[in-house]
Amino acid sequence: MHEKRWRCYAMTVNGLPQEIRYNEATVEGLFLPLLHRLTALQVEKGGRILAFLAAPPATGKSTLLLFLAQLAQEHEEFTRVQSLGMDGFHHPNCYLETHNILRDGLEVPLRSIKGAPET
Repeated sequence: MHEKRWRCYAMTVNGLPQEIRYNEATVEGLFLPLLHRLTALQVEKGGRILAFLAAPPATGKSTLLLFLAQLAQEHEEFTRVQSLGMDGFHHPNCYLETHNILRDGLEVPLRSIKGAPET
């Protein structure tokens, strides 16, 4: 069994300085090959491409996209990555905290289901 080796990266996420930690094997075996593939697709298409990342709320999507953008910038062979988060497309928290929705016969605050289409 191999011991996981972690690497820390200094980043700014949502305007706050953060130290992000990723497993080196994940960076080398998943993230860098993904950037190679995206770069090859862009060259093949001869223009910009869009790639979407979907996952449940608060799972680190924005952080991962910022990290991929940072990795791409550190390696000259990769095309530049620009992330566009969806966080700005939610209703404001003050709205979510004061409005409810009926779900499965129960009234639930929108804040408790932030990230659902209704929010």
